[in-house]
Amino acid sequence: MKQLATLFFLLCSPALLAQTFSGHWQGAIASVQNPQQEYPASMNLRVAGSQLTGSVTAQVPIGTETYRVNAQITGTQAAGMVTDAAAGTSMNVELALTNGKLVVAFGLNNVPVIMGVFTQQGGAGKAAPQAGNVPSQQRAAPVASAKRPTSGIAAKVDDLVRGRRLLYLKTGNGLAQKWFYDLCSNGTYLYSDDTSYSSYGGGSDFSAYTRDGGSGTWRVGLEGNVVYLELRPNNGQPSVYELTSGVQGEINLQGRRYFLTTNQSCR
Repeated sequence: MKQLATLFFLLCSPALLAQTFSGHWQGAIASVQNPQQEYPASMNLRVAGSQLTGSVTAQVPIGTETYRVNAQITGTQAAGMVTDAAAGTSMNVELALTNGKLVVAFGLNNVPVIMGVFTQQGGAGKAAPQAGNVPSQQRAAPVASAKRPTSGIAAKVDDLVRGRRLLYLKTGNGLAQKWFYDLCSNGTYLYSDDTSYSSYGGGSDFSAYTRDGGSGTWRVGLEGNVVYLELRPNNGQPSVYELTSGVQGEINLQGRRYFLTTNQSCR
């Protein structure tokens, strides 16, 4: 099960992390004055060059509201307007794509009044891309006591990561990411993801925080000459990551450097 916590403080004119916004996003919005009261919302977005268009629909107490989105992507920023033509109203909008989550601020006179956090649907979100020749077909879900590899490079990698924590850390440009996988010796795993983003300047501040977590089963496999880690969450689709060796105390997971540290959840 995933848990998402979002904290916003005096939000205005953030520097944004623009990657790809295209697709269908599902989430919730809330007033900055009452962030505990959330309302279901969705966004359908399209990117053409530096132009971002689409729509946002929210189920609010007075009914369903739909706004057209028209924003400009410049470098790492996306900002523009959302408009309800029927009601003749419009708001500023700023978007930040952070670690698979889309953080959106809707404002009046450049002062955010509504915030939202969205997750991309259709498997785009944080699902791992398939790595090289790593098989993409559906497999039978392993059980906690699934047989581990006993020889070859896959067995060596299994010995390296079993019972360890795979820790990823990244900071820069206001973004701080920390997530880890605790790979338990019995074939289960625990996952945690903490991401924060902040921007300060011009007399206004922006700060956002998201947290995810989950659990499931894991195994190391070999396809051709590619060693991979397969994670099967208890709720959701499996993800496959290529594993390659790094310097001592590190391992590369889908091209990202992870530290091999003490597993604090299980052995």
